[in-house]
Amino acid sequence: LFVFKTEEEFNAYAAVNRLLTEEFETAATVLDGNQLAQIEPTLKEGLAGAYHYLMDGHIRPNRLMQAWRRRLESLGVEIRERCEVNELIMEQGRCKAIRTSNGELEGTTFVLAAGAWSPSLSKSLGCSLPIQPGKGYSITMSRPAQCPRIPMILEEYHVAITPFHDGYRIGSTMEFAGFNPTLNRNRLNLLRRGAGEYLREPFGATVEEEWFGFRPMSCDGLPFIGPAPAAINVIVAAGHSMLGVSLATGTGKLVSQMVTGEKPIVDPTPLRVERYG
Repeated sequence: LFVFKTEEEFNAYAAVNRLLTEEFETAATVLDGNQLAQIEPTLKEGLAGAYHYLMDGHIRPNRLMQAWRRRLESLGVEIRERCEVNELIMEQGRCKAIRTSNGELEGTTFVLAAGAWSPSLSKSLGCSLPIQPGKGYSITMSRPAQCPRIPMILEEYHVAITPFHDGYRIGSTMEFAGFNPTLNRNRLNLLRRGAGEYLREPFGATVEEEWFGFRPMSCDGLPFIGPAPAAINVIVAAGHSMLGVSLATGTGKLVSQMVTGEKPIVDPTPLRVERYG
C-alpha cells in the first residue's frame, strides 16, 4: 500500500500510477479514504487514500539470506566469512588472484559485488565507480496488538511498515555520512514520528533491534554491471541503490551470461562499468 495523508500528494501520484499502468502494466487499485479504512483498519481515520499494488511483495531479509545460503552450499559453493578482500592482483590485463586477510585466492573469473565498498576495490580495474553509502535505518519490534495486515509505505514521510508473522519493522530514511558506524537517534525518531502520523497503534511493546545498513547508491540510479575495462576476467555488479533484492535475480542472470558468453537477457550498454571513466 502506498498510503497518502494529504489529498494533494494523493492526487499528484496519479501521474506515476498512469505511467506504471501504460508502460509497465503494473496498475494499482486506487482506494479513497473510506475504502482504505475498510481494507486496513489499523490506519487512522481521515487519510486521503492509497494505491494498492497487488503484485508487490515483502520479505524478511535474514530468512531470505539463510535460504540463499542453504541453496548455494547445496550446489557446492564455499562461503568464507570474516575474510576481508584487500587487493586485486593483476597480471597482463587479467586478475590472477585476490589478496585477503586469510591469504591469496587464485581464480579464473571474479565478480566484484561488494555493495557500497566496491569503489575501494575498483582502482586497479580501469574504471571509476561513483557509488556512495546511503545509510538506511530500521526498528524491529514485537507486533502491535493492532498490527497492519498489508505492508505499506507512508508516502509523505517515506517510511515503510513491514508486518511479519512474528514481528514488525519500521524502516527508511537516507543519510549520506560516509561509513559512519553510529546510530543517529534523530533518524530513528523520524521513523517513529512517521508511523505515528498514520497508524492507530504504531509500535510494538518490545524493541528487538535498532539497525542501520549502507545502501550502495550510484550517482545516476543505475547499477554498474559488466566487465572491467582493465581486467577482462572481472565482472562488476554493484551500485543497485535501494533495489538490491528486486534486481538480484536479473543481475545474477546477466552476470552469468557475461561469464559464459551467452547472449544477455537485456542490453547491458546503459549499465556499462566505464560510463563515467
